[in-house]
Amino acid sequence: YPVVYLQDPSRNRLVQWTNQESNQGVVSMEFQLNDDASPGNYFITAERSSGSDVVQRFTVDEYVSPRFSTDLDSPNTLSVLEKILPFNMSASYTYGQPVPGTITVKCCLQNDIYGRSKNCYKNSCLNITGKLDSEGHFHGAFELKSFDSGFSGSHRSFTLDAIVTEDGTGIQVRKSSYTWMTSELAKLYFDYGRMNTYYKRGLPFKASVVLTDEKNNPMQGEKIELEINRNIIQNVTTNADGRATYEIDTSNFVEDNFTIKKCSYRHYNTHNEKNLFVF
Repeated sequence: YPVVYLQDPSRNRLVQWTNQESNQGVVSMEFQLNDDASPGNYFITAERSSGSDVVQRFTVDEYVSPRFSTDLDSPNTLSVLEKILPFNMSASYTYGQPVPGTITVKCCLQNDIYGRSKNCYKNSCLNITGKLDSEGHFHGAFELKSFDSGFSGSHRSFTLDAIVTEDGTGIQVRKSSYTWMTSELAKLYFDYGRMNTYYKRGLPFKASVVLTDEKNNPMQGEKIELEINRNIIQNVTTNADGRATYEIDTSNFVEDNFTIKKCSYRHYNTHNEKNLFVF
């Protein structure tokens, strides 16, 4: 290429390169635009010794900072027993003052079913409109019973799409969130960070378990049953952190390994096992 050059939107030539040889059909050049470069269409032109020139266009847009920002707060997870989907919306200017305006929130029950049965269901949506209060906030909730009941709890998920419209200007800012419905009302797990993988016969072995709800909040005062090799050894109670610990006496153990199992009777599906080996 005898000449390759870059032009600004006014067709002024900003930079040019001469006698550029391609490497396997590729010519690489670089030029840094100024931070205050004029918005518009820029043109890269490569002149060829024979044939038509090659021209490539790109666009520089002027960045416009938003007049105000919004925040949509809604739960990431809800249990299938919940009756409502709550949300909180706030809008404020970049200098901190609340935004006067209206809000429209659209909540849609998503079809998370796959295969042929997917065509049997349609996504259903509900809308809530309102006015932002003097602090730029709006608090609302959708009643879950109002949605199509054809979905099983394990296949429910919701999207929230909120639009804040500023009074006087009509400027709109959008925000979205996602909520997953779960049939797992609690989660019981070993705290492996506080437990060893191996045990030494004759030394006490500390077992530590944690119980949380579907939102990962600790569950206090719950009874947890611990088993070793299918024999119940102790019922322990979770503390304020949802944690329960127990020291296992290994002085009478004769096997090279043993299995600990934990279970919560109030949450029948929360159980798990851990194998320990002697060293």
